[in-house]
Amino acid sequence: MSAVQSLYEMTKHLLQIVESTFSKEDRETVIEEINALLVERDNLLSELQAPYSDEEKNLGKQLIEMNAVLDAKLKEIKQQIGEDLKQVKKTKTSTKQYVNPYQGMNNDGMFFDKRK
Repeated sequence: MSAVQSLYEMTKHLLQIVESTFSKEDRETVIEEINALLVERDNLLSELQAPYSDEEKNLGKQLIEMNAVLDAKLKEIKQQIGEDLKQVKKTKTSTKQYVNPYQGMNNDGMFFDKRK
C-alpha cells in the first residue's frame, strides 16, 4: 500500500471518529485516540514523495476535501472543550462565593456620611 493510500485510509478513519457522537465522559479517550492518529498521519505526510500516479492524485483531491471537513470538526470539538472549561470555572467561582460571600470585599467597617 502506498503512502497516499495509507494516508487516505487513516484520514477516513479519523474523520469517522470525529463525526461520531461521544459523551463528555468518553471525550478524553476519544481525544487521546485522535491525537495518536494525528501523530501517525503526520509521519505519513512526511513520507509522501512525488511522482504520483493518477489514482494517487485522485486520492489526494479527496484528501483535501476530507481535510477541510476534519479541520471544521476538530475546531468544533475544541470550541466545546473551551465552553466546558468556562462553565467549570464559572461554577467554581460561584461555589466559592456561596461558601464565603464576603471574600474579596475590601471593607474596613467605616461609613462616611456626606450630609451636613
